[in-house]
Amino acid sequence: AFHEEFSRLFELSQEETTPQQDPRLQHVLVYFFQNQAPNRVIERTLLEQFADRNLSFDDR
Repeated sequence: AFHEEFSRLFELSQEETTPQQDPRLQHVLVYFFQNQAPNRVIERTLLEQFADRNLSFDDR
């Protein structure tokens, strides 16, 4: 699941943006990818998403 979500968000970060639908506002990792954050930061943030019980019911 980790790698699937990582890939999905990376692909989202590569899409063209419009002011009406900016993917950086949909997930913080898209913002991190677009701003070339260190992989350690990206991986840690994604792992925290899976560790948070409140986010475990997210269907994305």
